[in-house]
Order: sequence, then structure tokens, then C-alpha cells
Amino acid sequence: MTTMDRAATPRLIWEPFDPHVIGYEALGEWLREFYSIAPWNEYRKCYACSNATDFTAVGTWGRSQVGTDDSCPDCGGALVPFWTPERAELFFAALGAKGRVMGLTVMSDGKFAGCLWGYEIGPDTPAPWEPRPEGAGVYIDRILVLPEHRNGIALWYLLAMTLREFGRGHDFLMTRTHIKAPMVRTMLQRLNFRELNDCPILPQRSYWARSLEIQGGLPASLH
Repeated sequence: MTTMDRAATPRLIWEPFDPHVIGYEALGEWLREFYSIAPWNEYRKCYACSNATDFTAVGTWGRSQVGTDDSCPDCGGALVPFWTPERAELFFAALGAKGRVMGLTVMSDGKFAGCLWGYEIGPDTPAPWEPRPEGAGVYIDRILVLPEHRNGIALWYLLAMTLREFGRGHDFLMTRTHIKAPMVRTMLQRLNFRELNDCPILPQRSYWARSLEIQGGLPASLH
């Protein structure tokens, strides 16, 4: 490696994820930017079809699905932004009711590059996924990586640190993604996740799981 190569390599560090530290305004903006298009379509929400505390696909529309008048294609009601700072704060409050919120934030040369968060799950956590892994795990809810870092080492550093840090005291990782998100599905496959069943709550989503058991120096796949 040359001196120029070393100088071009960013200095990456991680720290525990804390939505209060990042701020709900920034989180709301990033969620709105990253998830407002297909296949997630979290751009506008109709409260006549759902409500302010509903984060499912009910009454939810993407950028390409609504007209300029911002009216609900189903009922004609007014549409509001799916993600706002207030909604982001409500979202994390609802997430914390499911289990202890945890995650990682990655800084590149002292600047925010991305974050990953989820919540702890245990044997008594209601679960719609099958088969159900034994032990304690972490449900990965979202990954946010700024566009300039998505094809760089920051993303893979974030994922590698997740496997290392969450492997301490946990037996598996669980997540869910859209069947029409090929880049995410490919990434999960490369990380040795195994696709489980379709989600009975959100259409066109499926669950994925990965063991955190160490075998031969590498995390094992689920049995």
C-alpha cells in the first residue's frame, strides 16, 4: 500500500446507536430520503386509512404513486409525510416497547456515515417467523448508510462490527426485507443470512435469520 493509498483510506470508528444523539430531525430526513421510493414507498401516509402511530403499508404511498394534489388514491383523504421528526420519535418509542433498542453508528473521518438499529428478542418475544431460532437474538430493523458510503468500506465495516458486537451475548440475528429489494437480499446472502417465511403482516416481505455461533472462526449458518 502506498502513502497515497493510506491517505485515501478513511478512519472508521463505531459507537453505540442513540437516536437522541443523532436527532429525530436528521433521522426523519434520512428515512424520508431512503425509504420514500419503491419497494418501500414510505413517502406519504393517509390517516383516514390508518393513523399517526401506524408504520405499516396501510394507507402508505410512494413518490410515484401520488399526484400533485397529495390526496389518497384510495379514499381521497389528505396525505401527510410518512416520516417527520415527530413520527421518527414515535417510531422509536414503539420500537422500544418490543425490546431494548440497540445498534451501531459509524463515523468516517469524524463525520456520520451510517447507522444500524434494532431491538433485542428472546424466547418470549411474539414472532411471526419460522423456524424460530433458539436463544436470544437481535432483530435488525433498519440500516441507513449515506449515499456516498454505500459502495465503500463504511457499509461493510458497519456490518462486520454488527456481527462482532451483537455476537456478544446473542445467538442470532433476525431481519426482514422486501422481496423486490435485490441489493439488500444479495447483501444478506453474502453475510450468510438464510431466508425464512414470508411476513404475514406486511405484503411482499420475508424474514431472514443468521446464527451468531462461531465455528472455525466464522459465524455458522442456521441449522
